Amino acid sequence: MIVFATPIYFCTIDGQMKTSIDRTVPRYTEEITNQDIYFIMTAADSEKTSLTRTLEAFRGFTEDCLSGTKKAGVIYELGHGKLEK
Repeated sequence: MIVFATPIYFCTIDGQMKTSIDRTVPRYTEEITNQDIYFIMTAADSEKTSLTRTLEAFRGFTEDCLSGTKKAGVIYELGHGKLEK
């Protein structure tokens, strides 16, 4: 299982998460395969649509670059303080 977690800044993943993804290039072609993937996101915005680009970025990376992985779950927190699953 692999969990990706990030706050949402300007409608996408934060810089640290992007750097982490960029630096896994040597490993993800062979070592990070056939994993269940979970995404955790937080946003100050109260609109669920603010999560769209972040989820697309995560899915693009995991579906296009990580062989055999599948999205197992998404957990997010919006600015209104209600935890969604």
